[in-house]
Amino acid sequence: TAADFGCQAQNPPRPMAANVRASRVWVSVLGARAVSSGCQAVPRRRTFVEFEGPGLVAVREEMLPAQRPEEATLRTLLSAVSAGTERKVLAGDLVAAAEPADISIGSLGGAAPRWPLRYGYALVGLVEEPGDTPLQRGSRVFCFHPHVSAANVRAQDVREVPPDLSDDDAAFFASMETATSLVQDAAPVLGDRAAVFGAGTVGALAAGVLSHHRFEVTLFEPNSARAEAVRSRFPEIQLNAGEGFDVLVETSGSSQGLAQAICLAGRGARLVAGSWYGEADVALPLGLRFHRSELTVVASQVSRVAAPLSARWDKDRRAALAWRLLSALRPSRWVPLRHVPVEEAGEAYAWRDEDAVQVLLTYGQ
Repeated sequence: TAADFGCQAQNPPRPMAANVRASRVWVSVLGARAVSSGCQAVPRRRTFVEFEGPGLVAVREEMLPAQRPEEATLRTLLSAVSAGTERKVLAGDLVAAAEPADISIGSLGGAAPRWPLRYGYALVGLVEEPGDTPLQRGSRVFCFHPHVSAANVRAQDVREVPPDLSDDDAAFFASMETATSLVQDAAPVLGDRAAVFGAGTVGALAAGVLSHHRFEVTLFEPNSARAEAVRSRFPEIQLNAGEGFDVLVETSGSSQGLAQAICLAGRGARLVAGSWYGEADVALPLGLRFHRSELTVVASQVSRVAAPLSARWDKDRRAALAWRLLSALRPSRWVPLRHVPVEEAGEAYAWRDEDAVQVLLTYGQ
C-alpha cells in the first residue's frame, strides 16, 4: 500500500490514493519556447511529474525550455511508470545512495540526485519540431526521459518506434531491454531449467523471453493474478514449484526473493540478481549449503552491456533485439495495464500491486 512507502496525505483520502500528496504548481523557466498559433506566438506549457521528498508526488507545469539546434521537440503520447524502481526512488533510496540516478541516461543528470527530483525513463512521443536532427516530423520515438508532456531531446537519445508496434507496446521498451539483458547475463544453454522470481513487468517479460526461446521455465510469484496473466500467454510455464534450477533470474525487488532463489539453485547454477533492493542491509542464507553450492551470483544492470558480451554486442544491437522481442511477444495484450492521466500521477504511485502490473501515464493533448 502507499503507507509502505511513507506517503503523506494533503487532502481527505481518495479510494486509490489514500496517502499520496499531489499538487499542481506553475513554474517559470527562462528561455521558454514559443510556438506559433495563428498571427502571434504563444508560450508553450508542459506538465511534468516531480518527487518533492519521500512519498510526496507533485504534478507541475512550466514553460517548455528553448529548443537548441541539436534537439528535437517531442509531444508525449505515453510514459511508463517503473513500479519497483520509481517507488524506491520515491521512498528516498536513490537520494540515500548518493549515486547518479543513471550512468547512461543524460536526462536524469550525472550528479547524485537531491530533492526535489524528476525521475522516469520510458517515454513514447511524436516528433513535432525536428530542429537540425535527422528525425522526421511526425515520427514516433522512444526516449529515456522523466514523465513530462513535452521535451527537447537529442537525436542520439531517442530510438524510433517500429511501425508495427502500438504505443502501449512501445512503452515497454525499457523493460524489455532490461529483460533481454537479464537473460543474456543468465546465459542459459540448451536444455537448462530456468526459474524467474517475481512477475512484475520485467519478471513477466524475462519469463516470456525464456519461454519464447523454448526453455523450461518456472515462475515464482505469490500474486496469483500476476502469475496467471503470464500463463495466459505462455501456458507452458510452471508455477511456484521445483528446485535445482540451472539458471535463475531474480526480479521480485525483495531480498526474500533473492534468498529463495539461492535456496532453489542447483549445484553450479547461475543466479542473476536483477532487482534493486534499496539501501538497507539484507539477510541471506549463506550457510553450509551455499558454501558447497558453487553458485555464481551475477549483479545485473541494464545501463551497460555486460563485459563478457561487449566485444560482440553493443547497446544498439541489444536494442534491436528488444524491439524484435516486443513485436513477437506484444506484452500490452497480456501484461495487466492501467492508463492514468498524468494529472492523477500521484494515485499511480499509491496503488497496490494487485491493481496493475504496468501503469502508463497518458497526456491528453
